[in-house]
Amino acid sequence: MLKQMSNIHDEGSAPVEKPGTFVVAGDPTWTDYRVTVQFQSDTGGAIGVMFRYTDDENYYRFSMDDQQGYRRLVRKVGGTFTVLWEDSMPYERGHEYVLMLDA
Repeated sequence: MLKQMSNIHDEGSAPVEKPGTFVVAGDPTWTDYRVTVQFQSDTGGAIGVMFRYTDDENYYRFSMDDQQGYRRLVRKVGGTFTVLWEDSMPYERGHEYVLMLDA
């Protein structure tokens, strides 16, 4: 279990970038895997999971934000973000979400 006790964000960054805290695990040479994540926030803001992480410039991220009102899947390649999918559904504070990703 990982537990972050305070919000960490950068107000000046572009909405898609949303830098914050993350933990890297696994092996970047993995080609096929499934990751299941349980997450929730009692204080609000963006929460999510990164996958297919190679380095700070190359990864995928699913995130959702109750304050900005979105769920979003992005890809970062060579430092450039691309939004692959998004909608305007905020999450519910205090609710535990389970996300399963096949990569």
